[in-house]
Amino acid sequence: MLRDIVDAQYRRPSGLLGRYIARRMERDHLPKNLWTVHPLDARPTDRILEIGFGPGFAIEALVQKVTNIGYR
Repeated sequence: MLRDIVDAQYRRPSGLLGRYIARRMERDHLPKNLWTVHPLDARPTDRILEIGFGPGFAIEALVQKVTNIGYR
């Protein structure tokens, strides 16, 4: 039962436990997000589609490389 509660928080964090889990996921996933962005070697004229999962670390890293960004 406790495992089900924790698993549900990883799918859709809410409440105090959800805030804790969300912060932990942000911290744990940051290196993976940055590692994923680095080999893209994005250029200022590139067009990149980022599907908005997570807290946005990947898109923040891409914004620093690409200047012609249009949000849709």
